[in-house]
Amino acid sequence: MDTSLVVSVVAIGIAAGSLALALRADRRASRAEAGGLRAHIVVEPRASGRAPAGRRFDLSARNVGSDVARDVSIWLEDESGRIVATTTAAGGGVGGGGALTLAPGEDQVAVVLTVPDAALPPPPVSFSVWMSWSDRAGHHARSAAGVSVST
Repeated sequence: MDTSLVVSVVAIGIAAGSLALALRADRRASRAEAGGLRAHIVVEPRASGRAPAGRRFDLSARNVGSDVARDVSIWLEDESGRIVATTTAAGGGVGGGGALTLAPGEDQVAVVLTVPDAALPPPPVSFSVWMSWSDRAGHHARSAAGVSVST
């Protein structure tokens, strides 16, 4: 048997296997979403002010969905899409702590993001709030929070 034919058959087998796994994951996510098994994170700006290392933005996050949101990360991006501050801190701490887990119906959690002075252009500047999390519907890698904060 020709070597190129063997390589082609193996490649087709790998592609078919990948397609089957992708379809299975898509069906699982569809069932979870149809069954209401999806987290829905709401982020709200609270306050902002100076911090020793830059500009501090206080936000709150809560889950109004029907599933637990795990590994929640919230971050700020400048107008060019560059990440300027990020946190995965739990329970009101400042970035660098454990990943947030938000259960449905729990009280809001305080999130503090600090933009270093080096990342602050002259005011006024607006930063968009983004987030990611995992739930039974899958991993939501980059989702706009629908809010922004400004200096």
